[in-house]
Amino acid sequence: MSQEEKFEPKELAKLKRLLRMAVDQFVKAVNCRPPEKLPPMLSKILFPRCTLSFVPLQVKTRSSEKIIKFWQEEKKKGLTDFKLTIRDFAIGPLKKTVEQAGKRSKFDARGIVTGRYSYVKKEISAPPRDPDGFFSLEFCHREDCSWWLENQIYY
Repeated sequence: MSQEEKFEPKELAKLKRLLRMAVDQFVKAVNCRPPEKLPPMLSKILFPRCTLSFVPLQVKTRSSEKIIKFWQEEKKKGLTDFKLTIRDFAIGPLKKTVEQAGKRSKFDARGIVTGRYSYVKKEISAPPRDPDGFFSLEFCHREDCSWWLENQIYY
């Protein structure tokens, strides 16, 4: 598929449905209990070379151990859930091949998801440091019909 080609309406609807499922899986992974299960759940949808991991509370982490420690500490402080409210999708063609561990993955679409994020805490009197904001997630669609999270921006 060349970059100039557009998707057929049926194909675009299918891509959007699968992208929404990937976002739901992402939220489910982040809200998993206990936090030790977070890296295996995220590994199902994270782009193979994605290094910046999901922590929008003004803290950047790059390793599984740090992600686990961060979420354990936040859960002790009363953080119960993370919510994403999707505002918009944008899906476009992409021609990209990535080689990882001797395997080649071909990508045929890129999806951008935007919206708001928020946190739920047990105690209303103690709001999170970063209670809510906007997000942008960039996913790449593999030819095997899976979406992989490549980039994340929280502001």
